[in-house]
Amino acid sequence: MAKRELLQSLVPRVCLRRLGAAFVERFSPTRSVVDADRLAVVARVGAPLAMFPEGTFRRSPGLLAFHLGAFAAAVRR
Repeated sequence: MAKRELLQSLVPRVCLRRLGAAFVERFSPTRSVVDADRLAVVARVGAPLAMFPEGTFRRSPGLLAFHLGAFAAAVRR
């Protein structure tokens, strides 16, 4: 999974599409629910999903708040 904003940059877009990444919306609650449902379907057919529930990387230690979409997709599986 990758944030939908990465579709706006050429190199990440090409690389992630070739890897088969599913792009998800992080800021629209309605679109996020649709994306979670879509990922649940992907998981149901047995496709592996890799997700970072914090939604990002940062240099400082510690955890950020988790985004619930990853958990919603897992529960709906």
